[in-house]
Amino acid sequence: MVMRTNFLWLGDLVSQVIAMVAGMAAVMVLLPHFFAVNGESPTFGAFIYLFFGFITLLNVGSTIWHWQRRQRRIDAVSMQPEKWLARWHYDQWTWQTYAEAERRQAYWSLAKWSIPVLLIGAFVTSMWLQIFGQPILWPLLVVIGINLTVLLLQVGVLPYYRVLHTAPEAIITKESVWIGGAVYFWQQDNTGRCAVTLVQGQPSTLEFKLQIRNGRNSSNPRVRVPVPAGYEQQAQRVIDLLTV
Repeated sequence: MVMRTNFLWLGDLVSQVIAMVAGMAAVMVLLPHFFAVNGESPTFGAFIYLFFGFITLLNVGSTIWHWQRRQRRIDAVSMQPEKWLARWHYDQWTWQTYAEAERRQAYWSLAKWSIPVLLIGAFVTSMWLQIFGQPILWPLLVVIGINLTVLLLQVGVLPYYRVLHTAPEAIITKESVWIGGAVYFWQQDNTGRCAVTLVQGQPSTLEFKLQIRNGRNSSNPRVRVPVPAGYEQQAQRVIDLLTV
């Protein structure tokens, strides 16, 4: 799980609200076209506003609750130095390199999700044109475009700025890693740690391979922590402590 700080959760929340408003506008345009309802009827408009307003409030409340819960977990790591196996501070070059690497990884993950979405969107658009023709096609395209933009913002943009606007440091404990305003836990909820290795490079990195279980499915994200120059031996000690 990823914990974001520095009020970037507001960007996350705003982007979700934008997607919700776009969906509401599309529904108000599409429903009168396909069903025997009058889009100009005050009752119809009130129903749509109340429905989406209720969904938006639930979304806002859930987002704020999750972020507050995540912030408490971040504090539990950063305010208990007796549990730290290592705490590293980085120079500007190392931190910028790390941020760029995280952005490239985020864009790669985004591409993997966007390509299937674009293919599905192209298929839906093609079927729409064959069945309904061109009238009111634009609401569907607008909703698809806005949701893709929101996905780009949440996956590719916000995490990068989260890193740049967070203190350039990392904290490693026996059950978590805190870096770049994000905290990654294992041995909690549905997340476990498979392995941790030292990868040589400029800079060298500690790579944590996690396993996130979701029912019968699982994924194996990797968390990379730069090792400051001269701290390679301490990094090896961290590996030894985590693999006993």
